[in-house]
Amino acid sequence: MAIMASTDIEHYRLPDEEPLQIIRVDETNRQSFQRRPHRHDYFEVVWTETGEGEHSIDFTAFPLRPRTLYLIAPGQVHQIVTPPELMYVLTFQADFIESGYRNRLLLQEAFATFSIERACIHLDHLGYRHLDHLGEIMDDEIHRETPDWDLLESLLTAFLHYLTRYLPDFTPESVYIDPRIMNLFDLLESHYKNQRHTSFYAGQIGLTPKRLNELTRQNLGKTVTQLLHERVIVEARRELTFTPKTIKTIAYELGFEDVAYFCRFFRRETGVSPLGFRKQVFA
Repeated sequence: MAIMASTDIEHYRLPDEEPLQIIRVDETNRQSFQRRPHRHDYFEVVWTETGEGEHSIDFTAFPLRPRTLYLIAPGQVHQIVTPPELMYVLTFQADFIESGYRNRLLLQEAFATFSIERACIHLDHLGYRHLDHLGEIMDDEIHRETPDWDLLESLLTAFLHYLTRYLPDFTPESVYIDPRIMNLFDLLESHYKNQRHTSFYAGQIGLTPKRLNELTRQNLGKTVTQLLHERVIVEARRELTFTPKTIKTIAYELGFEDVAYFCRFFRRETGVSPLGFRKQVFA
């Protein structure tokens, strides 16, 4: 793996006039999808039809196999190393689905970045047939002269609802996660670089730190501090792997004023120093 020449991880965005896209990837355009590691500000579903390939999401390698879905949330770093013979890439802007508790919960359920095992979904024959049919309807509608975006939103919501049935740890009860936990994930994503105390997140949600920790332990088996540290470490690993930034620069950008403290923190959480981790990646 070579260090990227650019300072920051490449970041892709969807055009405002195309909030939802479905792209067929075959022999005619396969090479254009062999991009360097990058991230998006949108959600992406990679659907492998035929053939095999190689894919990575946040340091985890996944073989691209037929009748398999791969879910990438905004901000995650991924790369299609080797595209398969035929796949489809469904992308949609974060605000394309109407806001509201149920839809926010659906996106959290489907694109759970705190559980990398959920990034890969294997379909049985029935699941493949149903999702393929929904995908065809969406694709036909997108290519109409005047697409009905309201219809497409409904179809996409149905598509996401259906695929959650195939999540590795799905249970009907899992869709009822406490909304305060969902708010916490949003807050962590926005403030993990500059707010490191449970009291801040508890205050934003309207709970005591003790009560918030009780909720996170009950729902996720982790404390707020553990969730926060995991989020910081994920970003640190991304920067160490996919950019040539110095460890000092990465530490400052992640909110650490003391580089030595950042190195101790990283070693405590991962068992290796930032420099040691970078050497392992490029060994």
